[in-house]
Order: sequence, then C-alpha cells, then structure tokens
Amino acid sequence: MPIVGLTDKPQDSSILGRIEISVFKGGKKSERSAGSDLKNKLRITSTNKAIAPILKQYSTPDVNGDYLTESINIYLPFDEVERTFNCSMKAHSASGLEVVCDRHTISKRCVPTKDAKGNTWRPLIDVEDPCPMRGAGFVGDCPNKCVKEGQFYFYIRELLDRDLMLAARLTVHGFEDITYLNAKLEEYKQLIGSLTRSPFPAHQYRHKIPFILSRTEVKIKRPLLENNLRNGKKTSGTTWALSLTIDPEWMELYRRWQLMEELRFRQLPVSNRAVLGLLTGDTSVIDAEIITESVTPPALALTCAERSRGSAAEALPSRADRMRSRIQELASQYEKLTDKEFLLPDLYAMSEETLGLYGTELKANVDRLRNI
Repeated sequence: MPIVGLTDKPQDSSILGRIEISVFKGGKKSERSAGSDLKNKLRITSTNKAIAPILKQYSTPDVNGDYLTESINIYLPFDEVERTFNCSMKAHSASGLEVVCDRHTISKRCVPTKDAKGNTWRPLIDVEDPCPMRGAGFVGDCPNKCVKEGQFYFYIRELLDRDLMLAARLTVHGFEDITYLNAKLEEYKQLIGSLTRSPFPAHQYRHKIPFILSRTEVKIKRPLLENNLRNGKKTSGTTWALSLTIDPEWMELYRRWQLMEELRFRQLPVSNRAVLGLLTGDTSVIDAEIITESVTPPALALTCAERSRGSAAEALPSRADRMRSRIQELASQYEKLTDKEFLLPDLYAMSEETLGLYGTELKANVDRLRNI
C-alpha cells in the first residue's frame, strides 16, 4: 500500500531508487573548482566496492578510484523519453536546490521553515507559480538564476547482465547535450517502438536494446562577450558532446529479423538455420532472401545438395539455383515454340557469370521465335 505523498509518486532524486553509480564528463571536483573536461572520455565513479572487479574491464582505476573510458555499454530503464532523460530548469544556492521550473511554470520551490526548537529545514514544496521568463524563450538572464539541466538515467550493461540492478546517472548542462539526447531518444523510440524491449528474442542482451554512450567532437558557435554581456556576435569552436548509438551487433540482428518477418508476411519459407542464428545472435548463418515472382515456387526452389538429402523447404534457393530454374523454363518454352527437343548443357558446372550469359542468349532466341 502506497503512502500518500511519500511512495505514491517517484521523487526526482530516487526515480530509480538509490543512485550508486555516477558518470561525469569532467575530472574530479576540488574544493574550489570543477574538474577539467575529459574531452573524448567519460568518468565512472561509485562507492559500491562490489562492482569494482566488473568495472575494471573499462579501465584501471585512477588515484581517485574512478574509471575513465571512451564508451560505456548501457541499457535504458524506461520507454518514456521524459523519464529516461529528465530535463528542467533549476536554481541552486550554497544551501541547495531553490527552484525547479520548465521555463513556463515553477513546479517546486524551497521554502525555509523553522520548527518549534528553532531548527531550520529546507523542504521542496510543490507550487504552480508563473516563471518570470515565461514567453521570453532563452533571451536574457532569469531573475531566479535558473540554469538548464538534464539528468540521463541508465544501467551499465555489464552490471545488469550479472543481475546487479544498480542505477547510473549522468547530469548535463550543455545545449548540445540536452538537445541531442532528447532528439536521439525520440528518434530511436520512433524507429523501434521502444527504448527498452527488443522486438525479437535477444537473450544475450536480456531481451533489452543495448546502447553505447560515448563522446564526439562537434563544431559549435560560441557567443562573444563584452563586459560579461553578449554583443550579438559569435565565434566558431568545438566541444566534446555526448553520442548515443545502438550497439551495431544488435542492429544487424534487428535488420535480419525485419527481413525474416517480411518473408513470413509473404508466406515464404525461412530456414531453420536462420531462426537458430537469430536466437543465438550469430548473423553469419542468417541467410534469408526475398524471392521474386519469376522464380519457381518456394517448395521446389532448393539447392542440388538439399534435393539429394530430401530436405523439403530447408533453406531458400541461392542466386545460381534461381538462374538454373529460369533457364529450364526458357528451354521448355523453346521446345513448345519449335516442337523440337532442346538439349541443355550441364548447368551445375557453370558459374553464375556463365549462367547469366547463357540465359540472356536463350531468352533472346525465345523472344525472336515469338515474334516470327
């Protein structure tokens, strides 16, 4: 039974439970300054000692116990883009979080309160106050000193594959990262229909969709400042922005699965070996082709070796077999037009190139006989 106001709705700080893994784009913070940008690397940090042996596959821990890597294998936790990548405007002070808004309405505000003993506590209260920047876009500075912030939630693949369901979070503030991640998640959701569930059996990925989080250098335009104010001019520059891609091995399986679904829709046979290859994640044995209307029926379109074994509809015909079948059809048409027996050479001794030339010449003769 949920507790009203406590467990009936997820809190921003515990949307996935306790966050035990953090990922940063910069080095470790000092008492007075933030860590310098790591360019093409990401920094993984955690206080959970149990996962240290698993994270070592990314890199050797540095003096701070953090792991620096160029990419992280991840799974996404939610199908909703807004929950996976939670974006908002926030204002912080030395005492903590002050305001949360969406540039239109302030949804949370810190209201310092004293109890009967004179102790001060700082609860975040749900409000619906109008934002002072409503309708102004991103022109000018917010009176509340709000800055844009995005919190990207995920699971590290190697941990979840070992049943360690430890949530990770990466907080970003840059325009390139916030706009890119939001648009990319929407794109993947539109493409596949889900951000978490694989549309085909993929037990090697826990039936989830594997992603790769990394960084790439992109060109940007930076505003020029005069007396700490924008002068309306910009200069060219570069920044190391986040990059989110689907694991290419999973994408290859997804492409093969789409082809197999197309074959089933058209009621064409699919090799048992191809199905097994999909289930085991071996794309090298998934060999499915769409049969055109000019070839023999699927039940008869077998290779010579398969005919000798008597394996009915075990696999789809190769290109050479389809060419031989077409040549046999043309030879039959030639016999009907001339009332003479047409002696075919050994088609299985011919290469694909020779079959093509022979078939082209035979078709020209058949067309010429039809026009006489």
